[in-house]
Amino acid sequence: MRIPIGYLKLSPSYPICDFGGRNDRPRAKKRRHIEKRGVRRTTRGRRQPSANRGEAASKRPRRKAKSDESANPGAGRDQTERSRRRLLASYLFFLVIISELPFLSVHNLSGDTPCYNRGMDVIVCHISALHYWLSQIGSPRIDALKSALAPQLGIPLRESEIAATVSVLPKERQREKVHLLTKTHEAARHSHDIAVHTTSLELTPADFHLAAPGVFVCSPEFALIQSAQALDEIEFLRIAFALCGTYRVGNSDAYPLTTPLKINQMLTRMTGLNGAKPARRLTPHVLAGAASPREAQLVLHLCLPYRMGGYGIAYPQLNPRIDLPAHVQRLTGNSVLFPDLFWPDKHIAVEYDSDKWHTGSSRITNDARRRNIFVHLGITEICVTKREFNDLIAFDKTARILSRRLRHRVHPRSEEFDSKQMKLRKKLLAPLLPVQK
Repeated sequence: MRIPIGYLKLSPSYPICDFGGRNDRPRAKKRRHIEKRGVRRTTRGRRQPSANRGEAASKRPRRKAKSDESANPGAGRDQTERSRRRLLASYLFFLVIISELPFLSVHNLSGDTPCYNRGMDVIVCHISALHYWLSQIGSPRIDALKSALAPQLGIPLRESEIAATVSVLPKERQREKVHLLTKTHEAARHSHDIAVHTTSLELTPADFHLAAPGVFVCSPEFALIQSAQALDEIEFLRIAFALCGTYRVGNSDAYPLTTPLKINQMLTRMTGLNGAKPARRLTPHVLAGAASPREAQLVLHLCLPYRMGGYGIAYPQLNPRIDLPAHVQRLTGNSVLFPDLFWPDKHIAVEYDSDKWHTGSSRITNDARRRNIFVHLGITEICVTKREFNDLIAFDKTARILSRRLRHRVHPRSEEFDSKQMKLRKKLLAPLLPVQK
């Protein structure tokens, strides 16, 4: 890169390097030194003693040099301006050289955030990104990459980059096809191990997460919308509940990675993205706060519309915080409650009693204390066990009891409602994103 020095017009107060405080005059100073020594220069640059050395020293005192400076006031200023231009040219040349180095960028000289100025970044998207977020690797809440630049869309061209990309995925998913994001298929390396997806939308740094040096992963909501076209409706909803809840695959204690509000904001910004239409249709059925897969299955079975096999019951709040009054705290010893499903306007709560967390003498005692608190607060509690949920006839009776308490009439008009319920139950109990062999 060639820097046009002639176009660098700087002011005396240029912020990079300000010489405004210096009042030196190189030429005038040299001239005073020559006159003091009584040495003059010839046309060829040789120094010769002046003939009237004493006369020059007597006629021109030392302090009269200021009159010579005033005769040519722009000499020192031009020299200072040229020094500034040379310094700026060196500074710009240094920045150009630094920006061309791999894994280093001029935007990361402060070292605050990792920023990679590579020719091509690897971006994991679609199903592969969902595998990353649903595994234990993405279980803690990780904020999006805060950088001055978004990653450059591309795919790996070397075997080492492909290995780095696969290493960020769960071990059981590393043999599956990896989905990558790029702008055009021309730069793609077609392989049976790589699936390339293109996009022409304007992306921001908040749409990606830095998983490894040079390897980015699409944000949870971005990956969910991308995969909506390839996923089944129930599978999409189960994944969305997991991303917005506090559980993952094989991990029941995690932070929420996204919210339904963020998904809607992404849909508003990316209207032309493939998968935005089915995602926009299914997002109203997504709730935040689910603490287990069974709670998500219970909500979907009760609240989905008739056409999808549900009972059409109004959506509840998942694990809301209920602060108990002071007199209840003194009686029970508890200060707060978190019911699994809660309808605050009807004062009805549904609790799922699993075999893992509701067996044993101490846990049975805690459940009895919780029921007594609900009775004292005037809240009706309905319990659903694992055996009852797995039995369609028993669960249908519980669902109709709950609908009557909520003053909701279950009256499907379709004759295929029973078959739709069977299909819904089969999809809810199936493994989520099974491993492809």
